[in-house]
Amino acid sequence: MKIGYVVTLFIDKGGQFYDTDIDMTRKCFESLTYSEDVCLFIYNQGGLSEEEVHDLVKSYSLEYYILGSGINVGIPKARYITINHILTHYPEIQYIAEIHLDMIFMANWHLPLVEFLQKNEDPMVCPRIVEGSNNNFKLQDNYTNVQLSPDLNSKLNELESFTEDKVIDNFTNPVIYKAEALRGIHYYDIGFLTGKQTYEDTSLLIAFRYYMGTKSNWVPRCYLKSCVYHQIEGQRLRVMTGEDASKNLMGMVQQFGAYGIEQWAIMNNNHAYWYEMYESMIIDKNAYNFQS
Repeated sequence: MKIGYVVTLFIDKGGQFYDTDIDMTRKCFESLTYSEDVCLFIYNQGGLSEEEVHDLVKSYSLEYYILGSGINVGIPKARYITINHILTHYPEIQYIAEIHLDMIFMANWHLPLVEFLQKNEDPMVCPRIVEGSNNNFKLQDNYTNVQLSPDLNSKLNELESFTEDKVIDNFTNPVIYKAEALRGIHYYDIGFLTGKQTYEDTSLLIAFRYYMGTKSNWVPRCYLKSCVYHQIEGQRLRVMTGEDASKNLMGMVQQFGAYGIEQWAIMNNNHAYWYEMYESMIIDKNAYNFQS
C-alpha cells in the first residue's frame, strides 16, 4: 500500500539559510527511509535545478517523482498540481500525506494514522507534533517540554516514546488524507487562492466540514499514537507577505461565503475574529430584530 507524499521543495541556493535548509531536507528524507510505503511527489519550487533535486534525493532508498519547473508558483498551486497528478495518474494510492521539509518522522509513523482512517469516517488525521526552536522542544498539544537528541537515530526512538493511544481535536501538519475524500472536495482551489501562501489549510478544512456534513460537527483530529518533529514554519516565515495573505483570505471568503466563515468560527470554538467577519457580511443586520 503506497502512501503518496506531497512535498513542496524550495531551497534558496544563494541565501544565508542554504546550508541549514539542505541539512534539514536531508534529515527529513533520511527519516522517511525508516518507513514503508513511501512514494514522494516532489514539486520543485525553485532554487535548485531538477538535476540538483535528483542528486539530493537519489541517495536515499525512496521512490520519488519530480514535478514543477523550478518556479515558485506558491504553496496552494504546487499542492493542487501535485495532488491532482496523484489522483489522476496513481488511482491505486488510497492515502496522501502532506509533509514539510522541516519534519523528522519516527519509523512507520503513518501506520497508526492509516489504521485510524480505516476504522473511522474522518477524511484526514494528524499525528502528535514535537515542535522546536533554539533547542527548546515541546509537545504541541499540551506544551510539555521534552528532550530531543541531535543524533537522528536517537531522535527517532525518542519520538516513538512520546506516543500514546489518544485522540484529540486539533489540526497540524503533517496530515494524511483519504484520497477518496480529496476527490470529493475542491482541494486548494487555485481559482480562489491566488496568493502564494496562507489560508490554504483553512480553506481545505472548511471544505471537509461541508464534505462531512455540518450536522456531524466534524473537526480535524490528531491521533497521538504517531509522533513527528516539526520545526514549524521554518521556511514559510521568511517568504510570507501580507499581500498573499490578503489575496487568499479574500478568495476563501468568495469561495465559501458567509456561512463558510461561520462554520470556521464554530470549528475554532466560536472564535470572535471569525464571528465578527461573518456578521460583517450580513447585508441587513437589523433584519433579525422583529417581534414574533
